[in-house]
Amino acid sequence: MQILISAHDFSPNPSPQSLRITQLATELANGGFEIDVLTRTVGAGMQFQPEPIGVQVHRAAPGWLEAALDAVSTRLRRRTGRARDASEDERAAGSAKTAALLNWKGRWVLRLRAVVDAAVFPDGRSRWITHALREGRRLLLQRRPQVIIGSHEPAAGLMVALTLSRESGVPLVSELGDPVLTAYTPKRWMQRSFALERRVCRESAALIVTSEATAELLRQRHGEDIAPITVIPQGFPVAAVSAPVRTAFGNGLALVYTGRFYPFRDPAPLFEAVLATPGATLTVAGPGIPPKFAALFAQHPEQLRYVGNKAHAAAVELQQQADVLVSIGNAGMTQIPGKLLEYLGSGRPVLHLQPDQADAAAAIIRKEQCGFLVAPQAGQLAELLRDLVQRKQQGRLEAGLRLGAETFAEYRWDRLAARLAEVCRAAAAAGTRHRD
Repeated sequence: MQILISAHDFSPNPSPQSLRITQLATELANGGFEIDVLTRTVGAGMQFQPEPIGVQVHRAAPGWLEAALDAVSTRLRRRTGRARDASEDERAAGSAKTAALLNWKGRWVLRLRAVVDAAVFPDGRSRWITHALREGRRLLLQRRPQVIIGSHEPAAGLMVALTLSRESGVPLVSELGDPVLTAYTPKRWMQRSFALERRVCRESAALIVTSEATAELLRQRHGEDIAPITVIPQGFPVAAVSAPVRTAFGNGLALVYTGRFYPFRDPAPLFEAVLATPGATLTVAGPGIPPKFAALFAQHPEQLRYVGNKAHAAAVELQQQADVLVSIGNAGMTQIPGKLLEYLGSGRPVLHLQPDQADAAAAIIRKEQCGFLVAPQAGQLAELLRDLVQRKQQGRLEAGLRLGAETFAEYRWDRLAARLAEVCRAAAAAGTRHRD
Protein backbone atom coordinates (compact mmCIF):
# COMPACT_ATOMS: atom_id res chain seq x y z
CA MET A 1 0.00 0.00 0.00
CA GLN A 2 1.18 3.51 -0.90
CA ILE A 3 0.76 6.10 1.90
CA LEU A 4 1.40 9.84 1.77
CA ILE A 5 2.08 11.48 5.15
CA SER A 6 1.68 15.25 5.50
CA ALA A 7 3.69 16.37 8.54
CA HIS A 8 5.14 19.82 9.08
CA ASP A 9 7.30 18.36 11.89
CA PHE A 10 9.44 15.39 10.91
CA SER A 11 12.99 14.22 11.58
CA PRO A 12 15.37 15.89 12.39
CA ASN A 13 12.92 18.28 14.07
CA PRO A 14 13.12 17.39 17.81
CA SER A 15 9.47 18.14 18.64
CA PRO A 16 7.40 15.39 20.34
CA GLN A 17 5.09 15.04 17.34
CA SER A 18 8.08 14.78 15.01
CA LEU A 19 9.45 11.90 17.07
CA ARG A 20 6.04 10.21 17.01
CA ILE A 21 5.31 10.47 13.31
CA THR A 22 8.91 9.63 12.37
CA GLN A 23 8.75 6.42 14.42
CA LEU A 24 5.35 5.45 13.00
CA ALA A 25 6.45 6.16 9.42
CA THR A 26 9.64 4.15 9.90
CA GLU A 27 7.80 1.15 11.30
CA LEU A 28 5.17 1.30 8.54
CA ALA A 29 8.00 1.18 6.00
CA ASN A 30 9.54 -1.74 7.89
CA GLY A 31 6.18 -3.47 7.55
CA GLY A 32 6.25 -3.28 3.76
CA PHE A 33 4.29 -0.08 3.13
CA GLU A 34 5.57 2.45 0.59
CA ILE A 35 5.82 5.69 2.54
CA ASP A 36 6.22 9.22 1.23
CA VAL A 37 6.51 12.04 3.76
CA LEU A 38 5.74 15.65 2.83
CA THR A 39 7.39 17.96 5.35
CA ARG A 40 9.21 21.29 5.61
CA THR A 41 12.85 21.96 4.88
CA VAL A 42 15.25 21.38 7.76
CA GLY A 43 15.04 24.25 10.23
CA ALA A 44 17.92 26.29 11.58
CA GLY A 45 20.09 24.56 14.15
CA MET A 46 18.57 21.09 13.75
CA GLN A 47 21.16 18.35 13.96
CA PHE A 48 21.65 16.31 10.79
CA GLN A 49 20.17 12.82 10.83
CA PRO A 50 19.93 10.36 7.94
CA GLU A 51 16.45 9.93 6.50
CA PRO A 52 14.59 6.90 7.89
CA ILE A 53 15.27 3.75 5.90
CA GLY A 54 12.51 2.96 3.44
CA VAL A 55 10.86 6.40 3.76
CA GLN A 56 10.91 8.87 0.87
CA VAL A 57 11.07 12.38 2.33
CA HIS A 58 9.96 15.38 0.26
CA ARG A 59 10.70 18.81 1.74
CA ALA A 60 8.82 22.00 0.88
CA ALA A 61 9.93 25.53 1.74
CA PRO A 62 8.38 27.09 4.88
CA GLY A 63 7.65 30.41 3.15
CA TRP A 64 9.96 33.34 2.47
CA LEU A 65 9.66 34.85 5.96
CA GLU A 66 10.39 31.63 7.83
CA ALA A 67 13.24 30.88 5.41
CA ALA A 68 14.71 34.34 6.03
CA LEU A 69 14.39 33.90 9.79
CA ASP A 70 16.04 30.49 9.50
CA ALA A 71 18.96 32.09 7.66
CA VAL A 72 19.36 34.80 10.31
CA SER A 73 19.09 32.24 13.10
CA THR A 74 21.76 30.10 11.44
CA ARG A 75 24.19 33.01 11.25
CA LEU A 76 23.55 33.93 14.87
CA ARG A 77 24.02 30.35 15.96
CA ARG A 78 27.34 30.10 14.17
CA ARG A 79 28.53 33.15 16.06
CA THR A 80 27.43 31.87 19.45
CA GLY A 81 28.32 28.23 18.79
CA ARG A 82 24.82 27.12 19.66
CA ALA A 83 23.23 24.19 17.84
CA ARG A 84 19.55 24.23 18.60
CA ASP A 85 16.48 25.90 17.18
CA ALA A 86 15.56 28.90 19.30
CA SER A 87 12.17 29.19 17.60
CA GLU A 88 11.06 25.76 18.79
CA ASP A 89 12.41 26.40 22.30
CA GLU A 90 10.66 29.73 22.69
CA ARG A 91 7.36 28.41 21.36
CA ALA A 92 7.31 25.69 24.00
CA ALA A 93 8.91 26.48 27.32
CA GLY A 94 11.74 28.93 26.95
CA SER A 95 15.31 28.56 28.12
CA ALA A 96 17.04 30.26 30.99
CA LYS A 97 20.05 30.70 28.74
CA THR A 98 18.32 31.91 25.58
CA ALA A 99 18.00 35.57 26.50
CA ALA A 100 21.56 35.77 27.74
CA LEU A 101 23.12 34.08 24.72
CA LEU A 102 21.21 35.81 21.94
CA ASN A 103 22.21 39.35 21.05
CA TRP A 104 19.73 42.02 20.01
CA LYS A 105 19.40 40.49 16.55
CA GLY A 106 18.47 37.14 18.06
CA ARG A 107 15.84 38.76 20.27
CA TRP A 108 14.54 40.59 17.21
CA VAL A 109 14.13 37.24 15.42
CA LEU A 110 12.15 35.86 18.35
CA ARG A 111 9.91 38.91 18.51
CA LEU A 112 9.26 38.75 14.78
CA ARG A 113 8.36 35.07 15.06
CA ALA A 114 5.90 35.95 17.82
CA VAL A 115 4.32 38.61 15.58
CA VAL A 116 3.99 36.11 12.73
CA ASP A 117 2.48 33.52 15.06
CA ALA A 118 -0.10 36.08 16.18
CA ALA A 119 -1.04 37.01 12.59
CA VAL A 120 -1.33 33.58 10.93
CA PHE A 121 -3.72 30.79 11.93
CA PRO A 122 -2.86 28.89 14.01
CA ASP A 123 0.76 30.08 13.95
CA GLY A 124 3.54 31.08 11.56
CA ARG A 125 4.27 27.51 10.55
CA SER A 126 1.14 27.62 8.38
CA ARG A 127 3.11 29.68 5.84
CA TRP A 128 4.49 26.30 4.77
CA ILE A 129 1.06 25.26 3.44
CA THR A 130 1.26 26.99 0.04
CA HIS A 131 4.54 25.31 -0.92
CA ALA A 132 3.46 22.01 0.64
CA LEU A 133 0.27 21.89 -1.44
CA ARG A 134 2.23 22.42 -4.64
CA GLU A 135 4.56 19.54 -3.78
CA GLY A 136 1.69 17.42 -2.47
CA ARG A 137 -0.28 17.70 -5.72
CA ARG A 138 2.79 16.56 -7.63
CA LEU A 139 3.15 13.55 -5.31
CA LEU A 140 -0.51 12.64 -5.76
CA LEU A 141 0.01 12.41 -9.51
CA GLN A 142 3.34 10.60 -9.37
CA ARG A 143 2.90 8.27 -6.37
CA ARG A 144 -0.86 7.55 -6.43
CA PRO A 145 -1.29 6.95 -2.67
CA GLN A 146 -4.23 4.91 -1.40
CA VAL A 147 -4.30 6.82 1.92
CA ILE A 148 -3.19 10.26 3.13
CA ILE A 149 -2.15 10.67 6.78
CA GLY A 150 -2.33 14.18 8.24
CA SER A 151 -0.07 14.77 11.23
CA HIS A 152 -0.88 17.19 14.07
CA GLU A 153 0.58 19.22 15.64
CA PRO A 154 1.21 21.75 14.28
CA ALA A 155 -2.09 21.98 12.46
CA ALA A 156 -0.37 22.83 9.16
CA GLY A 157 0.12 19.12 8.41
CA LEU A 158 -3.59 18.47 8.92
CA MET A 159 -4.62 21.46 6.80
CA VAL A 160 -2.50 20.30 3.87
CA ALA A 161 -3.79 16.74 4.18
CA LEU A 162 -7.42 17.91 4.30
CA THR A 163 -7.02 19.90 1.10
CA LEU A 164 -5.19 17.12 -0.76
CA SER A 165 -7.80 14.56 0.32
CA ARG A 166 -10.71 16.78 -0.75
CA GLU A 167 -9.12 17.50 -4.15
CA SER A 168 -8.12 13.92 -4.90
CA GLY A 169 -10.76 11.82 -3.14
CA VAL A 170 -8.00 9.83 -1.39
CA PRO A 171 -9.18 8.80 2.10
CA LEU A 172 -7.72 10.80 4.97
CA VAL A 173 -6.47 9.33 8.26
CA SER A 174 -6.02 12.22 10.68
CA GLU A 175 -3.23 11.49 13.16
CA LEU A 176 -4.52 14.09 15.60
CA GLY A 177 -2.73 12.83 18.66
CA ASP A 178 -4.30 15.62 20.73
CA PRO A 179 -7.26 17.95 20.05
CA VAL A 180 -6.80 20.96 17.80
CA LEU A 181 -8.64 23.13 20.34
CA THR A 182 -6.79 22.91 23.65
CA ALA A 183 -6.51 24.79 26.91
CA TYR A 184 -3.48 26.62 25.54
CA THR A 185 -5.07 27.71 22.25
CA PRO A 186 -4.88 31.54 22.02
CA LYS A 187 -8.29 33.11 22.53
CA ARG A 188 -8.17 34.76 19.09
CA TRP A 189 -7.93 31.34 17.42
CA MET A 190 -10.37 29.32 19.55
CA GLN A 191 -13.31 29.60 17.15
CA ARG A 192 -11.23 28.71 14.09
CA SER A 193 -9.53 25.87 15.95
CA PHE A 194 -12.92 24.43 16.87
CA ALA A 195 -14.07 24.70 13.25
CA LEU A 196 -10.94 23.01 11.95
CA GLU A 197 -11.25 20.24 14.52
CA ARG A 198 -14.88 19.65 13.53
CA ARG A 199 -14.00 19.53 9.85
CA VAL A 200 -11.24 17.02 10.54
CA CYS A 201 -13.60 14.85 12.57
CA ARG A 202 -16.27 14.84 9.87
CA GLU A 203 -14.16 14.59 6.71
CA SER A 204 -11.56 12.05 7.81
CA ALA A 205 -12.00 8.37 7.12
CA ALA A 206 -10.41 7.66 10.50
CA LEU A 207 -9.07 9.55 13.52
CA ILE A 208 -6.06 8.66 15.66
CA VAL A 209 -5.70 10.06 19.20
CA THR A 210 -3.37 9.24 22.07
CA SER A 211 -5.91 8.65 24.86
CA GLU A 212 -9.45 7.44 25.38
CA ALA A 213 -10.16 10.69 27.23
CA THR A 214 -9.34 12.65 24.07
CA ALA A 215 -11.57 10.35 22.01
CA GLU A 216 -14.48 10.95 24.38
CA LEU A 217 -13.86 14.71 24.32
CA LEU A 218 -14.08 14.75 20.50
CA ARG A 219 -17.35 12.78 20.57
CA GLN A 220 -18.80 15.22 23.11
CA ARG A 221 -17.78 18.23 21.06
CA HIS A 222 -18.76 17.02 17.60
CA GLY A 223 -21.30 14.24 18.10
CA GLU A 224 -21.18 10.49 17.63
CA ASP A 225 -21.44 10.77 13.85
CA ILE A 226 -17.76 11.51 13.37
CA ALA A 227 -15.04 9.36 11.89
CA PRO A 228 -14.12 6.14 13.74
CA ILE A 229 -11.55 6.86 16.45
CA THR A 230 -8.60 4.61 17.31
CA VAL A 231 -6.45 5.22 20.36
CA ILE A 232 -2.74 4.81 19.58
CA PRO A 233 -0.67 6.16 22.49
CA GLN A 234 2.91 7.32 22.44
CA GLY A 235 5.57 4.61 22.62
CA PHE A 236 9.19 3.66 22.79
CA PRO A 237 11.56 2.19 20.18
CA VAL A 238 12.23 -1.51 19.73
CA ALA A 239 15.87 -0.87 20.69
CA ALA A 240 14.73 -0.22 24.26
CA VAL A 241 13.86 -3.91 24.62
CA SER A 242 17.53 -4.67 25.23
CA ALA A 243 17.71 -2.36 28.27
CA PRO A 244 18.03 -4.53 31.41
CA VAL A 245 15.91 -3.91 34.50
CA ARG A 246 18.25 -3.19 37.40
CA THR A 247 17.77 -2.90 41.16
CA ALA A 248 18.82 0.41 42.69
CA PHE A 249 20.60 0.17 46.05
CA GLY A 250 22.51 2.60 48.25
CA ASN A 251 22.25 6.16 49.50
CA GLY A 252 20.71 9.10 47.71
CA LEU A 253 17.99 9.24 45.07
CA ALA A 254 18.77 10.25 41.47
CA LEU A 255 15.71 11.75 39.79
CA VAL A 256 15.69 12.50 36.05
CA TYR A 257 13.30 14.64 34.02
CA THR A 258 13.66 14.74 30.23
CA GLY A 259 11.57 17.07 28.13
CA ARG A 260 10.07 20.52 28.14
CA PHE A 261 8.46 22.50 30.96
CA TYR A 262 5.28 23.69 29.32
CA PRO A 263 3.27 26.51 30.97
CA PHE A 264 0.65 23.97 32.04
CA ARG A 265 3.25 21.85 33.87
CA ASP A 266 4.39 23.70 36.99
CA PRO A 267 7.73 22.31 38.22
CA ALA A 268 7.95 24.55 41.32
CA PRO A 269 6.67 21.92 43.80
CA LEU A 270 9.14 19.39 42.38
CA PHE A 271 12.13 21.71 42.78
CA GLU A 272 11.07 22.67 46.31
CA ALA A 273 10.60 19.04 47.36
CA VAL A 274 13.98 17.95 45.99
CA LEU A 275 15.73 20.72 47.91
CA ALA A 276 13.89 19.66 51.07
CA THR A 277 15.00 16.02 50.74
CA PRO A 278 18.56 15.15 51.85
CA GLY A 279 20.26 12.92 49.28
CA ALA A 280 17.82 13.69 46.46
CA THR A 281 19.10 15.11 43.17
CA LEU A 282 17.21 16.14 40.05
CA THR A 283 18.80 16.14 36.60
CA VAL A 284 16.87 17.98 33.87
CA ALA A 285 17.57 17.41 30.17
CA GLY A 286 15.62 19.41 27.63
CA PRO A 287 15.42 22.63 25.62
CA GLY A 288 15.54 24.76 28.76
CA ILE A 289 14.30 25.53 32.23
CA PRO A 290 11.84 28.36 32.88
CA PRO A 291 13.88 31.55 33.35
CA LYS A 292 12.36 32.25 36.76
CA PHE A 293 14.04 29.07 38.08
CA ALA A 294 17.50 29.77 36.65
CA ALA A 295 18.73 31.35 39.88
CA LEU A 296 17.49 28.36 41.89
CA PHE A 297 19.55 25.97 39.78
CA ALA A 298 22.57 28.24 40.07
CA GLN A 299 22.26 28.37 43.87
CA HIS A 300 21.85 24.60 44.33
CA PRO A 301 24.00 22.88 41.67
CA GLU A 302 24.56 19.88 43.94
CA GLN A 303 20.84 19.00 43.88
CA LEU A 304 19.40 20.70 40.78
CA ARG A 305 21.29 20.03 37.55
CA TYR A 306 20.43 21.20 34.06
CA VAL A 307 22.45 19.30 31.44
CA GLY A 308 21.07 20.96 28.30
CA ASN A 309 19.16 19.54 25.37
CA LYS A 310 19.99 15.94 24.47
CA ALA A 311 19.56 13.99 21.28
CA HIS A 312 16.81 11.41 21.68
CA ALA A 313 19.18 8.46 22.06
CA ALA A 314 21.22 10.31 24.69
CA ALA A 315 18.05 11.26 26.58
CA VAL A 316 16.95 7.61 26.65
CA GLU A 317 20.37 6.58 27.97
CA LEU A 318 20.07 9.19 30.73
CA GLN A 319 16.64 7.81 31.64
CA GLN A 320 18.05 4.31 32.04
CA GLN A 321 20.68 5.59 34.50
CA ALA A 322 18.11 7.18 36.83
CA ASP A 323 16.76 5.78 40.06
CA VAL A 324 13.36 7.33 39.35
CA LEU A 325 11.98 9.20 36.33
CA VAL A 326 9.79 12.25 36.87
CA SER A 327 6.61 12.97 34.93
CA ILE A 328 4.39 16.04 35.36
CA GLY A 329 0.76 15.75 34.36
CA ASN A 330 -1.08 18.19 32.08
CA ALA A 331 -3.47 20.17 34.25
CA GLY A 332 -7.01 20.36 32.89
CA MET A 333 -6.28 18.37 29.73
CA THR A 334 -7.03 14.97 28.26
CA GLN A 335 -3.54 14.52 26.77
CA ILE A 336 -1.01 12.04 28.12
CA PRO A 337 2.57 13.39 28.09
CA GLY A 338 4.35 11.37 25.42
CA LYS A 339 7.41 11.21 27.61
CA LEU A 340 5.52 9.00 30.09
CA LEU A 341 5.09 6.21 27.55
CA GLU A 342 8.70 6.60 26.50
CA TYR A 343 9.68 6.16 30.14
CA LEU A 344 8.05 2.71 30.17
CA GLY A 345 10.81 1.42 27.90
CA SER A 346 13.57 2.58 30.27
CA GLY A 347 13.03 -0.05 32.96
CA ARG A 348 12.89 2.58 35.72
CA PRO A 349 10.06 3.54 38.12
CA VAL A 350 8.07 6.67 37.31
CA LEU A 351 7.17 9.38 39.81
CA HIS A 352 4.14 11.19 38.39
CA LEU A 353 2.80 14.50 39.64
CA GLN A 354 -0.97 14.21 39.24
CA PRO A 355 -2.59 17.66 38.84
CA ASP A 356 -6.24 16.50 39.10
CA GLN A 357 -8.44 13.42 39.24
CA ALA A 358 -9.11 13.55 35.49
CA ASP A 359 -5.39 13.20 34.66
CA ALA A 360 -5.19 10.54 31.94
CA ALA A 361 -1.51 9.88 32.65
CA ALA A 362 -2.28 8.88 36.22
CA ALA A 363 -4.65 6.22 34.89
CA ILE A 364 -1.72 4.72 32.94
CA ILE A 365 0.44 4.60 36.08
CA ARG A 366 -2.33 2.84 38.01
CA LYS A 367 -3.11 0.40 35.23
CA GLU A 368 0.49 -0.56 34.56
CA GLN A 369 1.68 -0.41 38.20
CA CYS A 370 4.89 1.19 37.04
CA GLY A 371 5.46 3.94 39.57
CA PHE A 372 4.21 6.38 42.18
CA LEU A 373 1.47 9.03 42.12
CA VAL A 374 1.51 12.20 44.17
CA ALA A 375 -0.27 15.55 44.13
CA PRO A 376 1.86 18.48 42.90
CA GLN A 377 2.29 19.84 46.42
CA ALA A 378 5.78 20.30 47.81
CA GLY A 379 4.98 18.85 51.25
CA GLN A 380 3.41 15.63 49.97
CA LEU A 381 6.09 15.27 47.33
CA ALA A 382 8.93 15.70 49.84
CA GLU A 383 7.35 13.09 52.10
CA LEU A 384 7.23 10.61 49.20
CA LEU A 385 10.82 11.39 48.22
CA ARG A 386 12.03 10.64 51.74
CA ASP A 387 10.20 7.32 51.60
CA LEU A 388 11.81 6.51 48.24
CA VAL A 389 15.26 7.32 49.65
CA GLN A 390 14.64 4.76 52.39
CA ARG A 391 13.30 2.19 49.94
CA LYS A 392 16.44 2.52 47.86
CA GLN A 393 18.65 2.12 50.95
CA GLN A 394 16.78 -1.10 51.71
CA GLY A 395 17.07 -2.34 48.13
CA ARG A 396 13.34 -2.34 47.52
CA LEU A 397 12.79 0.76 45.41
CA GLU A 398 11.33 -1.34 42.59
CA ALA A 399 9.38 -3.73 44.89
CA GLY A 400 5.83 -4.36 43.69
CA LEU A 401 6.28 -2.54 40.41
CA ARG A 402 6.04 -3.81 36.83
CA LEU A 403 9.08 -2.60 34.91
CA GLY A 404 10.96 -3.20 31.67
CA ALA A 405 10.40 -2.85 27.95
CA GLU A 406 9.32 -6.48 27.58
CA THR A 407 6.61 -5.92 30.17
CA PHE A 408 5.14 -3.09 28.12
CA ALA A 409 5.65 -4.47 24.62
CA GLU A 410 2.24 -3.17 23.55
CA TYR A 411 3.73 0.34 23.64
CA ARG A 412 6.60 -0.45 21.28
CA TRP A 413 6.50 1.64 18.13
CA ASP A 414 6.42 -1.42 15.87
CA ARG A 415 3.31 -2.71 17.67
CA LEU A 416 1.66 0.72 17.53
CA ALA A 417 2.47 1.07 13.83
CA ALA A 418 0.81 -2.29 13.19
CA ARG A 419 -2.39 -0.84 14.64
CA LEU A 420 -2.04 2.23 12.44
CA ALA A 421 -1.57 -0.06 9.44
CA GLU A 422 -4.91 -1.72 10.16
CA VAL A 423 -6.58 1.68 10.36
CA CYS A 424 -5.08 2.64 6.98
CA ARG A 425 -6.25 -0.58 5.34
CA ALA A 426 -9.77 -0.05 6.67
CA ALA A 427 -9.79 3.59 5.53
CA ALA A 428 -8.65 2.64 2.03
CA ALA A 429 -11.39 0.02 1.82
CA ALA A 430 -14.09 2.37 3.13
CA GLY A 431 -13.14 5.34 0.93
CA THR A 432 -13.79 8.99 1.66
CA ARG A 433 -16.56 9.95 4.07
CA HIS A 434 -19.72 11.78 3.06
CA ARG A 435 -19.28 15.54 3.46
CA ASP A 436 -22.12 17.90 4.36
